[in-house]
Amino acid sequence: MRNLFAPKQFSDFPSYTKGDTIVSKAIGVVCLSKDPNMAVGTYVIGLLPWADYCMKTSDEVMRVEERYVSQIGKTVREGKHFGQEKLLSLIDSSTMSAYLPLKYMMAPLEGQTAYVSGAAGSVGLMVCQLLKHKYGCRVVGSAGTDVKVDLLLSLGIDYAFNYKEISVTDALKQYSPSGIDFYWDNVGGKTLDDMLPLMKKKGKIVCCGQISQYNGTNVHPIKNTFEIVVKSLRIQGFMLDSFMEDFAAHVPESRQEIFEMWLQNKLQTRETIYKGIECLPQAFIDMFAGKNIGKMLVEI
Repeated sequence: MRNLFAPKQFSDFPSYTKGDTIVSKAIGVVCLSKDPNMAVGTYVIGLLPWADYCMKTSDEVMRVEERYVSQIGKTVREGKHFGQEKLLSLIDSSTMSAYLPLKYMMAPLEGQTAYVSGAAGSVGLMVCQLLKHKYGCRVVGSAGTDVKVDLLLSLGIDYAFNYKEISVTDALKQYSPSGIDFYWDNVGGKTLDDMLPLMKKKGKIVCCGQISQYNGTNVHPIKNTFEIVVKSLRIQGFMLDSFMEDFAAHVPESRQEIFEMWLQNKLQTRETIYKGIECLPQAFIDMFAGKNIGKMLVEI
């Protein structure tokens, strides 16, 4: 979504121009319908405008299965009932962005050491837990505040650090002097460049985000490219939209597995929720400033 604000963008969607209505992934409830297969009260997920109401055809949104809606509503943990915000955290794009590359493209091996940058965001948080609880890795995560570091440790991550207090290089050399087998990159720039010398031979890297580079004001060139050659590293770029056709058949079962793991308390999600349509611009800005924990949401 961030790329659409730039004249040169890397998406199948056209860039925004002045006066356009901004759209993003959202969950909505059908309040009026002429489609017999989309009854009033049905939850849907799709690219929806930043607005109170909109008109969509049934092929422009994804119907949320009733079992997901009802099970979330019935789930209670520590005396807390969950709202439908969990649907976006559990079965939407950020979860699939974490799950699908790990299962079908670049799975690490049990016992390997994995590092996740941007580990307290919506994708990073899910990646950390999958690496730990599904793939049996030793997992290191980094974040920009001590609160986020504490959250990662509370979720069972083996080691977490505040990159503003210790460099990535120093932290990883202390924790894993022999190197890193698997790196999930949500940051890009200097962090990615610094990671290349720290990778073990035949290591794997998934590049899923470049949050340090999106504004284009402090672009950091990648200099350590020879490490890719001498270590025979595998690097896979991943944008969910580019692979949806490849993975379409796997999405329903993947959503089900993620949801079952959450029901069994093997995975947890976090959401930062702003309330009111007027908060949308600030929430968007704050997300890129790292002020969210987990998925950034706005309740309209």
